[in-house]
Parts: sequence; C-alpha cells; structure tokens
Amino acid sequence: PGESIDEYHTRLQIAAKYCEFHDHDTEIKLQIELGTSSKKLRQHSFRNPSLTLTDLISYARTLAETEKQASGIANSSFNMPSSAEINAVNKDNSSPNDQRSQKPEPKQKELPRTSEQ
Repeated sequence: PGESIDEYHTRLQIAAKYCEFHDHDTEIKLQIELGTSSKKLRQHSFRNPSLTLTDLISYARTLAETEKQASGIANSSFNMPSSAEINAVNKDNSSPNDQRSQKPEPKQKELPRTSEQ
C-alpha cells in the first residue's frame, strides 16, 4: 500500500533480472496481478487475459488517477447543502409577495360573438 504502480513495476523488473524467467513481462504481469491491493486492477487483468504488461500498467495508472480525483472530490470543501439548510434558506427568503405567485391567474372572459363572425 502506498507504492505506485511505477515503483512496484521497477522493483519487480530489478528482481526479475536475477531470475531465469522464460518471459520477464509475463512473470512481472503475474506478480502485479497477484500482488496488487486493487481488486479492480486484478479483475480487469483476469477479464482480459490478452492484456500486455504495458497495457496493464497503463490501466493501473489511469485507475490510480481516477481514484485520486474521486477521493479529492469527496473530500473537497465544496459540499452540497443539506435539504434542511436549503429549506431554511427558502423559509427565510419567503415574503408575502411570494404568495401572489401561488394564486391561479384569472381566466380571460370570452368576447361575445357577433353575427358577422
């Protein structure tokens, strides 16, 4: 936790140099799938078995950035007011003049028809 995908990938590349893997990228991809704390990343990789290591890392970066932005929005100082706050504002701003708009408008009278029409 707290380690970026790039840091983790670099650490795995360094460790892979000392191993006799047939295909380093495949083994590193497998280590990312098994070692990640991100359930979404793991599921995405398992659903797309033809995904390359480069594609998986790209997706992981996008996922991390998206989660960071979503967290920032949730924790930002911009908070929606509660319905109680909205209702309080509406009550404070109401005036007797506002009640006029609630009355139905009078119907217009039809003009009498003349025989020429």
